[in-house]
Amino acid sequence: MIEERLTALLGAPDTLLLPTPTLIHASVIPVLADEGHVFVEATAHRTVYDGCLVARGQGATLRRFHAERPDELDALLAAVPAGSPRLVCLDGVGSMSGNVADLPATPAASPAPVASGPRHAGRAAR
Repeated sequence: MIEERLTALLGAPDTLLLPTPTLIHASVIPVLADEGHVFVEATAHRTVYDGCLVARGQGATLRRFHAERPDELDALLAAVPAGSPRLVCLDGVGSMSGNVADLPATPAASPAPVASGPRHAGRAAR
């Protein structure tokens, strides 16, 4: 019922509500990743990493990168064959450090969707 009301309010084709960040990451990351390529920031929250492990268990390739080395992510994204699903996962705000990710600059080499960590700002697109 609430999902239907939210869908109508947003004018979206559909919505999904989950009660915790852990369930969101375990559910959404594997769906967005499909059997493509997942890039997870080395210090991402454990629940983000766990969602990436679920995606790997369902056939996705998993690679880690360091947010402070943007060229590293650019190189990893550039190495993925064109047309392959790609997903970049990181904390919007580091849960331990408080560092704010530069989300607009993160997928510089690719239009890969970005999923951010629990309770933090971010964007995801497909």
